[in-house]
Amino acid sequence: MKTIKSYLTTPLTKFLRDSVKDPRNVKFNRKRYLFNKAFGQKEFISYIPSEFDIAITFRCNLRCPACQYLLKDKEAFDKAKDMSLEDFKWILETFQKDIKTVAIQGGEPLLHPEFSKIVRCIRDKKLNLRMSTNGTLIKERIQDLKNLNITMNISLDGTDYQSFKKLRDGTEKQHQDIIEGMGLLRDFQIPFQISFLLFEETLPQISRVLDFAREVKPALIRFRAGNPHGSSIWTPLTTESSLVKNFLEEVLGRNDYPFSIKMPVIFDPGSELFQRQNCFQLWDQA
Repeated sequence: MKTIKSYLTTPLTKFLRDSVKDPRNVKFNRKRYLFNKAFGQKEFISYIPSEFDIAITFRCNLRCPACQYLLKDKEAFDKAKDMSLEDFKWILETFQKDIKTVAIQGGEPLLHPEFSKIVRCIRDKKLNLRMSTNGTLIKERIQDLKNLNITMNISLDGTDYQSFKKLRDGTEKQHQDIIEGMGLLRDFQIPFQISFLLFEETLPQISRVLDFAREVKPALIRFRAGNPHGSSIWTPLTTESSLVKNFLEEVLGRNDYPFSIKMPVIFDPGSELFQRQNCFQLWDQA
């Protein structure tokens, strides 16, 4: 027998509650209802997800040692190509009635030679824009990034040149370009978040990361659990690790942060949930 509490958290009750809160978004609340019904239960979905993640280029100007593409093929970025502007326009024109958010990714999306036209298309369609970038080209693209309804994530990983070189294999100039680019984002009041990929080997740097964030003033820090993808130099975050426990105590032991923090997933390979958990993106995003 279902309890009263379980009835209150069914996909249908969530849809009704969300629709009462925000009647203007009934269409997208319905998609959320369909997602909640399908997630992990249906192989095929009967709806078009409201967020499209589009890799507009697979080229990149960094060579991160933990990058899954490079671990598979060391020359992956050297022979990569860009999506054509015509293909990008076709996607928006075909699905604009069904989508609410476009997330442009790469490779490094700011490398796309027609980046200006791509973001203009998104703006003209009045869609929300999410973008993940390594931040090295923000200065060159700042005019394109102004006046957009944008959520920008800068995948940083290193707080100084030494850690940037180790984790991203970038140059000192690229590191300085990122710092100056974040300064321009603040000047133009473009909110941004910074993300740090965490392995056991990077956890001792957390204090420096938090101090660095106080200087660059992001709206949010996103700590992401790294997947070594078979690499022998990185160790994933697991529940039994003493380093992970110290990390949690250090970060959660304070509440005076001038920014929000999103904590990483900590893996428990022995748990039943870990064994059967599905990736939500297959049902939630296209």
